[in-house]
Amino acid sequence: VTHHYILLDDSFSMADRTDTARVFDRGLRVVRGLAQRVAAQPNRQILSVLAFSQADTVGDLATAQESEETSKLASLPAELLPRILQMEVTSHTDVERWLDDVRSQLTITELSAGPGPALDLIRKLIGESPADNSLVYIISDFRMGQWEHPDELVDSLRSMEQSKVEICMVHCVDEKRSNLAISDLTVREGTIAAGIPITGQVRVTNHGNEDVHNVPLRIETKYYNRETERQSVQATLAAQVASLTVEPIRLIKAGQSTVRQFQFFFPRSGQHVLTGSLPEDSVPSDNHRYHVVDLPEHISVLLVDGGLQRRGAAFVSAVFTPGTRTRTGIQPRIEAPVFLRDTTAETLQQFDTIYMINVSRLSPLAVSHLEEYVSGGGNLCIFMGSEIHLQFYNELYAEGAGLYPLPLERDDLLLPDVDQQTPDVVVENHPIFRIFFGQQNPFLNGVTVEHYLRAAENWKPAPQSTVRVLARLRNSQPFCVEKTFGNGRVLTFLTTVTPDWNNWARNPSFVVVLLDLQSYLGASHRHENPKLVGTPLEIQLDASQYLSDVSFVVPELSSPVQRSIDQQAIHDPHHPERLRATLGQHKPGRRDNRVDHSGIYEVWTVTREGKPEVSRIALNVDPHEGHLDFVEPAALLDKLGTVKVHMKHWNEFEIDQVSQAGFHWRNLLLGILIALLLGEQTLAYWCGYHVSKERVAV
Repeated sequence: VTHHYILLDDSFSMADRTDTARVFDRGLRVVRGLAQRVAAQPNRQILSVLAFSQADTVGDLATAQESEETSKLASLPAELLPRILQMEVTSHTDVERWLDDVRSQLTITELSAGPGPALDLIRKLIGESPADNSLVYIISDFRMGQWEHPDELVDSLRSMEQSKVEICMVHCVDEKRSNLAISDLTVREGTIAAGIPITGQVRVTNHGNEDVHNVPLRIETKYYNRETERQSVQATLAAQVASLTVEPIRLIKAGQSTVRQFQFFFPRSGQHVLTGSLPEDSVPSDNHRYHVVDLPEHISVLLVDGGLQRRGAAFVSAVFTPGTRTRTGIQPRIEAPVFLRDTTAETLQQFDTIYMINVSRLSPLAVSHLEEYVSGGGNLCIFMGSEIHLQFYNELYAEGAGLYPLPLERDDLLLPDVDQQTPDVVVENHPIFRIFFGQQNPFLNGVTVEHYLRAAENWKPAPQSTVRVLARLRNSQPFCVEKTFGNGRVLTFLTTVTPDWNNWARNPSFVVVLLDLQSYLGASHRHENPKLVGTPLEIQLDASQYLSDVSFVVPELSSPVQRSIDQQAIHDPHHPERLRATLGQHKPGRRDNRVDHSGIYEVWTVTREGKPEVSRIALNVDPHEGHLDFVEPAALLDKLGTVKVHMKHWNEFEIDQVSQAGFHWRNLLLGILIALLLGEQTLAYWCGYHVSKERVAV
């Protein structure tokens, strides 16, 4: 028995189009050529084809079955194995039928699946079901991203080699072609709320070897009216689409990226959509990118003022809410320090940032609430004042392990500068101080500081800590210090926010710095890792607030009409008060490919009052998969070291049409050659000189 295992790369880089066909089509032709060769062999032959993307569906084999005895692949029932297209070759007709089945079931995906899981799976199958001869063919484009450092693959290949398995790698790429990709589409740091202009940015990457000029770029916004959503069903909901004017990119150098910024606007809160598009090229999947803008009505911040008249909170509130004609999108709430004691950590989570202004001390319970809030991802900004107690803040410092960034020694005066050449405040290159940068900047010289809190003698941030001094006074004492605490940030200014110890609040830069400060701190709440195609979508609902009816609306590549998938959410076994529904969760041997397309996915739920609600999720392709540099065959052999591999080119498996129909030219040519040899011998004998049997005497 000879078993031929064919591993076919179906990642979206295989969509790279040559002059006549896609690279993936070449791979299918290799499969066809192999099948035709196998059909011509006299002994028993078995063919198995496995796509890269199908190999990760086995999962943990030990948990797929209850007992360890049945955890082997050979013991698993067929429905728990990945979709391996297999046949035992009996005739050319059967091979043709099987090839038609292969072509109908295998296609290019928008995934970036690598060869590792497929090789590991085939290695286990060979070990558990040995044949007299086993051959493994790896058909791929061998791109740099997956094959430049194949160290993790060498173990599987070496294990196969030790099992007397013959390994053949079939290279399907002749040359690198150019490819443009949208590698990122996002919203820049800044206050993001309904009714205010928002800045977005798009990054376009040139994966080719030549510079590209005058690249047209298309940006669209899709606005969904929340009131309409609550009164509609998903089949009737349509977005208001607007195209943004974006100037073409004049030049993108080879191997480089260009970032283009743009502004957009959504009048109401809700989940709206940004899309970016490039003209079609050799790899179409990475020419589109999607981003969901989750837009609140406003950003809530908490101002905790320890002063009797709450003057500091009034100054900050005036910046965030300057008047009815100017809208910042920030909604402040002013409270006394006792609020932090009487509230809960869950209540604090509704605030994007908490500002503590001239707060003398806090109770242990209030400190506990603040620590839980910041460590969970919240942000805290502290301004000093005349009411503060140094001992409390040093206890809050806790030798560097606490919430406060640095130890304090005393309040001090900043003596006047005789030469008046150095500004009172010297800032680092940081987003919150961007207004102070630039030649002949008038704002920094206009800020004067008279009173401040002095750091402990000889204090400086430890090299391994997250503490960073963002600004200093001209006597080198810290003025603004930042620290990471858990998943959140703490930032402190060692002077007052009111014009008591300084004149900063009367300087125009104060407004800009405070707005930039809020944008910087609030950005951590909005930061989300982009979800790639193939990532399962999971939604959790409060069982007391929502019904179990859930509908997933998925994008369709071949049709503008979206497809709806209805599910019943189930109770989470670990949290019975929650309902959970999932789309795209793989099971052993069964890949859920309903999340394998890029685009905007919608999840529709229904409250117990009967009101529909929708949330949107963007899935995008892996931007690194569009990098079309490939490893040359000779270089790949060097990287594989001592592993013995046969390297072939795709056109070595081409079969002509007559051979594909079942007529073997090899046998005909062999017969013709034998006939020519016999004819040559006969002609030589006929024309040769032979001595007569009767001799005549002379």
